Amino acid sequence: MVKEHITSVRLQNYLNQYAAKYPSVWRTVDDFRQDRGIELPTWPDWCWCPLSGAYAIISNHIKQPRLPTEYVADVAPLGALAAWRMTRGIYRYDSDLFQALWNTPLEGNLPIEILYRLPEWCVYIAVPEGENCKWFGEHVLGWFAHLEWDVQAKRAELRFLFDTKAGQLIAFPLHLEYTQLQECVFAALEVSRKNMVYQGLDPSLATQVFVEQINPFLSVLLYLCADSPDITDRHGRKEKPEKPQPTKTKSGSRIFSAGNNTAWQVGYRIGAALRRGYTPDVSPEVDAAAALNHAAPRPHIRRAHWHAYWTGPRPGPRQIILKWLPPVPIGAGALIATIHPVEKDPKH
Repeated sequence: MVKEHITSVRLQNYLNQYAAKYPSVWRTVDDFRQDRGIELPTWPDWCWCPLSGAYAIISNHIKQPRLPTEYVADVAPLGALAAWRMTRGIYRYDSDLFQALWNTPLEGNLPIEILYRLPEWCVYIAVPEGENCKWFGEHVLGWFAHLEWDVQAKRAELRFLFDTKAGQLIAFPLHLEYTQLQECVFAALEVSRKNMVYQGLDPSLATQVFVEQINPFLSVLLYLCADSPDITDRHGRKEKPEKPQPTKTKSGSRIFSAGNNTAWQVGYRIGAALRRGYTPDVSPEVDAAAALNHAAPRPHIRRAHWHAYWTGPRPGPRQIILKWLPPVPIGAGALIATIHPVEKDPKH
């Protein structure tokens, strides 16, 4: 509870900091969203407001059409916070599930369409206590993640904003220019290599380091996009996070931001099942096979992995299904816990 309070206070301080620096910023962003497709060009619904809106707000504030370097750094945090404040969801993962997801490789067929299933316009994932998560050497307390629409390039992006122990908000974009998530990661790697060449560094050093850095954060985030994720509010109810609906007002429909933070518990039931499933005893069947000199499988843990596939008729609309398959003990006497999927609310 203490850490939860500390996180809430820290995130509120970020909102206050940018509201003080750019007065009326949140109202202006809301107005931009209100004018989407009316007085402003349209953009996809999954993006609350493009970063070009944040750029315009800062530009208007300092009365300069081209932002100096020190102000450019405010664009990404402003855009992420504007989207996050609409729902103010803080996702707290069970520590064992977090570790399992962190160590799950991004392999196989993972279409980028999966990312459009984020439950809110922007989510904040809190790193469980005791986990040592770093982004290129910076200790990360949590991170924001949201989808962005680049108005100029007409391109979707997945934006990360890392909340560091040093009090810095570090932005990282992943351009969604390809059909597979891994292709987008390697495209970002190419950009990283070019930047290293520009800085006079050895570009070959970027490969393994870059992929090792971004993949764990992506894997943890993907769980929120999976089918029937194990998510409840802090009171254990089955309500799911969702985007607010427009409310009718005298001046027309408007979407209002959340007044308070909502703490979401992620994977606490699955985490308990994972802990029950890790009994290291060797099964009697393995012992018997060894006694008869029969080849028996060496007890081991089959690593966790992602599984995605499409459903529906090929000529018509199809739906992507994403499942996280947890690590499974093989050839061991563990009593494997059964992990039942959480039923979806029929309203959603």
